[in-house]
Amino acid sequence: NVLTILFNGSGNNAVSGTTSSLEIRKLLIKKGTGSISFNVPLSLAIGTTPSPDSLTLISGTLIINNSGTSIKLWSKPQNGGNDNIRSGTTLQLNAGTISTDTFWTVSGTLRVNGGTLNLGNAPEDSLQIKSGGSFIINGGTVNMSGSLRLGTGTFSMSGGILNSATAGNPPDTVLHIL
Repeated sequence: NVLTILFNGSGNNAVSGTTSSLEIRKLLIKKGTGSISFNVPLSLAIGTTPSPDSLTLISGTLIINNSGTSIKLWSKPQNGGNDNIRSGTTLQLNAGTISTDTFWTVSGTLRVNGGTLNLGNAPEDSLQIKSGGSFIINGGTVNMSGSLRLGTGTFSMSGGILNSATAGNPPDTVLHIL
């Protein structure tokens, strides 16, 4: 069965238990200042073919906590907007794998504390951190096929591994400060 799930409300919540697989067509996070943690060992397919609105972060924090979790996310900005991770939202990877097949733009917070984040497939697939956005690496591994583009956003790295230009030479520099 294919599900659409909305996590709503201001508290902190968790999805726990055991399951072998779950296909979610649309996952909406509207937690205000709260968070939703996925603590389950599952393979999460956000849509059979990820679409721009397969994961919508409206507000709050989405935390991935299980090493058995594998997520294939959207590839274009959400809902006709300009950002994959919009202002006021956080995507936090503590364990497991998150992958996307093209560029990402971030005006919220992208935090990697563990696990593996795979961004893009081609040299022109960059990660752009826009005004007010943050990219934080405290652990884990980040593989970017292209470059890291910093607008007036922030980047900090206190641990982990950052591999850039994994698909060859990007059309501009590997670290591009706008």
